[in-house]
Amino acid sequence: MRPAPEVLVPARVRGRLDSVLPDRLTNWWKRTFAGVTPRERWGYRLWALVGLVIAIPELGAAFWNNGPWPTISGTTGHLEELWKPTAIIVVALIVFAAARALGYGAPRGGAEAPAVAPARGDDWWPWIYFGVAVVGTAVAGFIVAKKVDGGKEAQFVVGYVIYGLIGFFFLLIPLLFGWVLARSAGRDVLPFPPIFRTVADLEKRVPLIALIVLTGLVILLIHLALYPWPDISHQHPTPDSV
Repeated sequence: MRPAPEVLVPARVRGRLDSVLPDRLTNWWKRTFAGVTPRERWGYRLWALVGLVIAIPELGAAFWNNGPWPTISGTTGHLEELWKPTAIIVVALIVFAAARALGYGAPRGGAEAPAVAPARGDDWWPWIYFGVAVVGTAVAGFIVAKKVDGGKEAQFVVGYVIYGLIGFFFLLIPLLFGWVLARSAGRDVLPFPPIFRTVADLEKRVPLIALIVLTGLVILLIHLALYPWPDISHQHPTPDSV
């Protein structure tokens, strides 16, 4: 008998899902995520955690009126007011992210992909790193919120600290660290793939994800480049104004 294909979630969790989800949805899940490798599973779990870390302060600021920190878009808009070229940098980063998420620049044709280090079940250090980064970011944000005076400008100071640390520890360091190690060793050595590799893996299994990612990034680009779009006033032409 052929062994059951390896899927995204552990066996004990799959048993619980089978008992609460409709058969059609359960079968789709098993069929879609059949054959997930340990490294691919690492990517789904780890980058989902990073997405949650980013979403918590963002949603907290969005639903907490006059909270101690602003949203990411509000912080970006404030920075664009202080320094206009920020908008150009934001647009360039989003376009780069969209291109990489859709696979532009990945090896094509006969190009060989770099070898991947074998993933072990006892690779615990990434969880320690990201756990320490979560605690450090939260503590730094709390300290700054207590130190600065109240008011709108103080909110943006807290926002710069929180979102700056999130971008540094959760995005920049893993990307640079993985790239430097891969260049020096000639192969991928981290137990988890880069975020763009994980997005590409997910798009192969669920092609609709590519459309969702592209749509979201285009909306984000317009929102940040023309902040606070769509909450802006429009002049509606009338017969008298023509």
